[in-house]
Amino acid sequence: MAKALPRWEEQIGYTLFTRKDNNISLNKAGQELYQKLFPVYQRLSAIDNEIHNSGRRSREIVIGIDNTYPTIIFDQLISLGDKYEGVTAQPVEFSENGVIDNLFDRQLDFIISPQHVSARVQELENLTISELPPLRLGFLVSRRYEERQEQELLQELPWLQMRFQNRANFEAMIDANMRPCGINPTIIYRPYSFMAKISAVERGHFLTVIPHFAWRLVNSGNAEIF
Repeated sequence: MAKALPRWEEQIGYTLFTRKDNNISLNKAGQELYQKLFPVYQRLSAIDNEIHNSGRRSREIVIGIDNTYPTIIFDQLISLGDKYEGVTAQPVEFSENGVIDNLFDRQLDFIISPQHVSARVQELENLTISELPPLRLGFLVSRRYEERQEQELLQELPWLQMRFQNRANFEAMIDANMRPCGINPTIIYRPYSFMAKISAVERGHFLTVIPHFAWRLVNSGNAEIF
């Protein structure tokens, strides 16, 4: 502990403790820092207790996965139930009333969703909402079109998508983000595998939406992402 104190002070950049004989106490700067950090430690302690208590439950933790996610994301999330003992993951169709009912009735412990809830739900005392980092998506297209304008490609080429768990919600997101910009895509849904979809895109007949992290899985000299 005595060796750690100087390292803390070195990292902070000023003295935090008063030393007299064998006694160590917080000085004024240390007390101010402690007051700022105390709520953080309280939150961390609460999270630790929550995890500990969850592990002692007699039933499994049930996580709802919003079926709006495209297949490549949804499949990874739904597999949480296979990776962790005592955890079950199941698909849910996201709606605000459904969120409230499922969580309050303890049918679900958590819901993972790319969608936002209204202030009405956020203000409920018994619910905690944590923001996830945004999922960055990109458009994959054949390199034969690299001289073409991106907006033209979005408008002219059909969008080939794999199965979506909730097609209506996906198209609602297109309505909200694309059509106001004058982009009215033709979307074709096919139960292709991920690589079969990429092969169809490489031949130049379609473009497709993929998560940016999936670009490294493509590893193609015949396609590019924008």
